[in-house]
Amino acid sequence: WLNPKLLELFPDQWINEVSLGRTLESSSFPRSRDSANGNVTNSGAITNQAGTGAADVSVSAAGYNVTLGNTSNKLDNVAIQGVAVSVFDSDTAGIVLGTSTVTGTLGVTAKGPITQNGTLSVTGGATFTIDTTMAQDIDVSSQANNFASTVTFAEANGGTVNNVGLRNTNAGALFSNITLPTTPN
Repeated sequence: WLNPKLLELFPDQWINEVSLGRTLESSSFPRSRDSANGNVTNSGAITNQAGTGAADVSVSAAGYNVTLGNTSNKLDNVAIQGVAVSVFDSDTAGIVLGTSTVTGTLGVTAKGPITQNGTLSVTGGATFTIDTTMAQDIDVSSQANNFASTVTFAEANGGTVNNVGLRNTNAGALFSNITLPTTPN
């Protein structure tokens, strides 16, 4: 599937790896990217059409890495398929993780709460980090998630975790594989 609108917006990005520059979402055209040719990264901030609010993002890059690491990204609903997935969200309203399949590691860093509305299936380690803002929740307990390895809840740059929720249906996962922040709130 190749949306012609994407070719208009990113005409030079379809040869090998996909690199998203400054990306805007409109209400009729959310950010969606399929990649059968390589890794997906973003160098410019992903925001909504006005350039000020959060954007919905969907990336299908099975077999490839996905790095949405621009520190000015403002993300709302994010669904990703990939090998090693890393996402940064600067929007203090938080990030909502949609149905995602990650065959390697998953790293989600946010300045607001981290929640979900879709199932997360992660083969490698999963790390959820609150960055800069204090007393934010990480709640990945509303879906039948499949975390096959270590799950880590972390804090960075003065950010603190308030409440943590986790649901994992993987019978092989051990409770001792969960790492919580060392600073109690």
